[in-house]
Amino acid sequence: MCADIAWDYGTRAWQQRLVYDGPQWRLARRTNESRVEDVEHRADARAHLASVELGPAVRLVAPTYTGDEAEYPLLACEVLASQLWPELRQVGRSLERAMTSLGAALGRLHTSAGPTEGLERVVSPHLLRLRAHLDAAPGTWAGQVVAQLAPSVVGSLRRWLGDLDRGDTLCHGGFSLGSVFVDQDVTRIEILAGDELMRSTPELDLGWMLGELTEIEFQAGLRGGNGLAYAGAAEWFLEGWTSVTGVAPDRHQLDRVIALRNFLQACDVAETTRSINAAERGTLFLTYLVERVAILDAVASPRGAAA
Repeated sequence: MCADIAWDYGTRAWQQRLVYDGPQWRLARRTNESRVEDVEHRADARAHLASVELGPAVRLVAPTYTGDEAEYPLLACEVLASQLWPELRQVGRSLERAMTSLGAALGRLHTSAGPTEGLERVVSPHLLRLRAHLDAAPGTWAGQVVAQLAPSVVGSLRRWLGDLDRGDTLCHGGFSLGSVFVDQDVTRIEILAGDELMRSTPELDLGWMLGELTEIEFQAGLRGGNGLAYAGAAEWFLEGWTSVTGVAPDRHQLDRVIALRNFLQACDVAETTRSINAAERGTLFLTYLVERVAILDAVASPRGAAA
């Protein structure tokens, strides 16, 4: 039987293609910054994923490897991101159900007592890329994005990135809308997991998703639309996580990760498109994301019992 390629594309972060083999789909993905040795270091944590019960119609999909390429077998074939942007196709109860389910699934991963012993020196490829962007030479596309920012902003991003190496929670390492595949009605949710696993704080995963939703909310405003649905999606996501863990996340750490994720996105887009036009338009917004942390730091907000 011949395999049909639904899409095949690359960005600064990924090279990936979705293939229909019949009767199921598979995603083949190569992470540009992944380290070959980390695949072995993640083996025990990846095997643990099969034992994590996420709830009805939600499952973690771990990869198998061929060389430096990870392959994920899928029953659903649409990336959740495409249902939310640029056209919002999930609204109201449907969007609430999807985001609450995702938050709850992440909470179950974080509380599953997964093994982290082999992850001491393993870092998500996204964080490796973040470090590379912050250290980029001035003439590179990422270096030009950095040059748009005040030194104090760049200094804050550097400090916060270092903080993410702390913590003993088994984290997804790249929890985003692009890691979630769904069917048309979002009755089946499949979460790609295993290629980015690391030991960190829960806020790494929570903030990564919230950073994406924050960016989409901002982009909706630039287009003259209303971003309230994305703000609502973020709240439902956090509610799902809190319903499982019984604690509220550290809001300060969340906002730091949101800023880091949006800086990474700006650099990735600049390097993929070979242009800093988008980064220039978002400079004030990124600066706001960084500077609001200093404002909120004046108010105590440790992780604690959920209200």
